[in-house]
Amino acid sequence: MKSFGKIRDLLGRDGVDLELKHLSIEARKFDGYPHYSWDGYVLEQTKNYLLIANTPGRTLHHHRRDALYTYDNYSLEFYPLDADFTVGLDLERTGEVTYYCNICLPSVLQGTTLSFIKELPYRSSIWISISSIERECGRSSTRTNF
Repeated sequence: MKSFGKIRDLLGRDGVDLELKHLSIEARKFDGYPHYSWDGYVLEQTKNYLLIANTPGRTLHHHRRDALYTYDNYSLEFYPLDADFTVGLDLERTGEVTYYCNICLPSVLQGTTLSFIKELPYRSSIWISISSIERECGRSSTRTNF
């Protein structure tokens, strides 16, 4: 439960510190069409990566299903601008921590929108289903309690 409190304190007790930069994040399919989108706040930005924080009550838009989901947890997300993966860390109110990784093209920052191509039809000339790999990895995701 300590980690949850530390993140809350970092972001401000009454919501997000107004000094943090707001950013829209878009996970896109290979055809460029948005798959998911949500908002976050930049904790750290360098020429090589962005570290994004999300707060409880955020909404994820699933474009292909035309559905909205609300999350009741904090999360930290790492977006390298020069590597083909992303990492998400969800901090549940119970203290449980879950991780999620995307295999993708490097993230691209344009103005206040950070996007990445989430599903690639092939890799190194070998056709594979990234979704099936992600689903399989998700089944054995690492869970840690603090």
